[in-house]
Amino acid sequence: HTRQMLEMLIVPFYTWYIIEWIIKWIRYNDSYLAYKNIGFEREAFANDFNSNYLKQRKWYAFIKYI
Repeated sequence: HTRQMLEMLIVPFYTWYIIEWIIKWIRYNDSYLAYKNIGFEREAFANDFNSNYLKQRKWYAFIKYI
């Protein structure tokens, strides 16, 4: 998440993270499912085993996971 924080700056990252979690929590009525579906988390989970991901990753790549 460090790269994502650098792209968005720290405060906007956490603001977006919390707002997205709240929206998805309301949508899914499940806090864990909401967490798993946050765009930042989806990007991280999808690329968890790709050791070269940060070298290949384009700026703002998390947007396609929203």
